[in-house]
Amino acid sequence: MNIMHPVLRRIDLNLLPVFDAVYRSRSVRLAAEELAMSTSALSHALSRLRSALNDPLFYREGHRMCPSVYASQLAPSIASALKFLNQELTPPRRLCRPPAPTACRLRSPISPRSASFRR
Repeated sequence: MNIMHPVLRRIDLNLLPVFDAVYRSRSVRLAAEELAMSTSALSHALSRLRSALNDPLFYREGHRMCPSVYASQLAPSIASALKFLNQELTPPRRLCRPPAPTACRLRSPISPRSASFRR
């Protein structure tokens, strides 16, 4: 049995962008729009993350979602990890492309009328 990452084994890592979006926007609706999810799906994902981490993470204050103390402690690390993974998993741009030709030479058989085209 692999015990290298026991905490990670109980958390769906797809929930981390949900946490990050809610933390940054302080809104379930805005976070759902950013992630192209329904508000219902985002609320369900947030509920699963709350259960996995055993913390409310966010509480509603008026129309805003305010982070718990634990969420505020987690947020910088989660944002940093997501940024790192995004950079590392983005395919590198090819820097060794051959330069695009600046001139193109076409060859074709010469027709007897080609002299008239030169004028």
